[in-house]
Amino acid sequence: MKVVLLGAGNIGFSSAAWLCHHGHQTLLWAREAHTLAVISTAHSRLHYTGIIEGECRPTVTTDIATAVRGADAVLLCIPDYGHSTVMKTLAPHLTTGQPVIINSSCSLSAIEM
Repeated sequence: MKVVLLGAGNIGFSSAAWLCHHGHQTLLWAREAHTLAVISTAHSRLHYTGIIEGECRPTVTTDIATAVRGADAVLLCIPDYGHSTVMKTLAPHLTTGQPVIINSSCSLSAIEM
């Protein structure tokens, strides 16, 4: 399954680790290239330890249209204060039936979408 993670902070990186570890094609998106710099070079990998351990190399991009094209699911991995801005950027690129998973603690975000 191709899963796109919008946001490359702690939630995005930990979600990418879990998804990659379980065999999913994972793509991290961030508005700013410097946010992705730690894993965007050819030899960089995301290392993770804890309940699961390993390393992976998720795809990264700053182009939201490229990120969501063909995605089986889109997961919002950003703080709630950024949801509105990202959703407005995301909406024109979604296809009918493409699921967007929103943190339920930010329940008003569904209204924004």
